[in-house]
Amino acid sequence: MKEFLTFRKFITPVAIQVLFWIAVVSLVITGLLTMGRGGTVDAIGGLLLIVLGPIVARIYMEVLIIIFRIYDVAHHLDQVLTGGTPPAVQTSPTGGAWIPSAPVTPPATPPVITPPPAPPAVTPPPMPPAP
Repeated sequence: MKEFLTFRKFITPVAIQVLFWIAVVSLVITGLLTMGRGGTVDAIGGLLLIVLGPIVARIYMEVLIIIFRIYDVAHHLDQVLTGGTPPAVQTSPTGGAWIPSAPVTPPATPPVITPPPAPPAVTPPPMPPAP
C-alpha cells in the first residue's frame, strides 16, 4: 500500500491491459454489427475490423507499456550509478519481477579520449619553369 501511495508502483500498466481487452471486445462486436448490415463492402469492412482491429490495439497498448518499462530500467540505472542500492529483485510497474543479468558498476575513472595525431605536412611539388 505504501508503494501505491508514494507512486512507486504504477496502476496505469494494469489499466492498459484492461483497456486492451475492452477494446478487443468492442472491436469484435462492432465488426459483427457491421457485417450484419448486409452488403459486400460492410462484410469486408467488418471482417477487417475483427481481424486487424485487435492487432492495432495490441501494438498501441504495447507502446504504452514500453514507456513504463523504460522508466523501470532508467530508475534502476539511476540507483546503481548514484551509489544507491537497488533491491535484489526489482518489481516492474506491470507486476512482473525482473533481475538484471549482471550488476552494473560505474567506471572508476572516466575514459580519457586522446585526439588523433596530426597528419604529416604535405609540400606541393615544384612548379615547372615557364616557357
